[in-house]
Amino acid sequence: MSEPVGDDLSTDRELWGLRLAQRFGLDVRRAGPLVARGLLRRFETGEAIAKEGERLDALHWVLEGCVEITRKGRHYARAGAGDAVGAIVVCARDPEGLTAIATTPTHTLAFAADRLGVSVSGRSPLLEPTLRAVTREAIALQRRSGGPSFTGQRSRQIPLDLSDPVDRMLLLRTATGGPAMTRIESIADLAEVARPIELPTGASLWRTGDPSERWALILSSGKIVGRSENHEVTYGHGDMIGLLDATAQVPRWYDAAVTEHVTALRLEMDDLVQVVVDHPEFQDELLHQLGVAALASWQ
Repeated sequence: MSEPVGDDLSTDRELWGLRLAQRFGLDVRRAGPLVARGLLRRFETGEAIAKEGERLDALHWVLEGCVEITRKGRHYARAGAGDAVGAIVVCARDPEGLTAIATTPTHTLAFAADRLGVSVSGRSPLLEPTLRAVTREAIALQRRSGGPSFTGQRSRQIPLDLSDPVDRMLLLRTATGGPAMTRIESIADLAEVARPIELPTGASLWRTGDPSERWALILSSGKIVGRSENHEVTYGHGDMIGLLDATAQVPRWYDAAVTEHVTALRLEMDDLVQVVVDHPEFQDELLHQLGVAALASWQ
């Protein structure tokens, strides 16, 4: 049976704080308070961290060890040191959960799922690792399903002048789920930092293996096609392309080229993260939408 680690031993917490700083690339001074906010757990080989059919009640970060994860009878993922267990399932608030079994003696740092927003909000050192974990997991699921990336639910395209702040807000609201999903204040801040661009037919955005850099596009008009080895996706009005790769900080894993003259907004990831920091409710909804869409593409 799993048990808390070092409840009365400050030395244990200091050591795990150092390990956490190492895994996440954090300043040691920031890792200590983060360890204090979570719950250190120890699982023996073969012990269940989570069971399918039960809502995943915590996001577990693996500090040491290895975890095999399955869902609906299929291999889902393998988590090692520095990885999160089922980040997408937690963020999607999915009631079916997953099964996660420690395959070696494993130590985790767990944060209650119903307080995850508090744990990663503001300038928490857990924010960017959580965003990376969710997007890397989403990419892994989509690569297995064959598609470059999911697209949004297409809305009716209307002519937009992207030099107009209000039209930029209309496009960004479409891309982030509509009025029910995002508050006007967060959309206004995104509109301030999003830069209008145009791309001619035939332009290549990137090739497989290129560095992802730190930007994404939100399309207003035109078409971009993303091609992996055996699949292709066409992006159009209201779709965002490149967000997962840029946030996950992994190389581009599909080709992307313009097939019809594009007008779009370019969004730098550092600017997006700053808006997320300033608007915690936008952060919750962004993580939720990423989780739901990734699970849908996998299933």
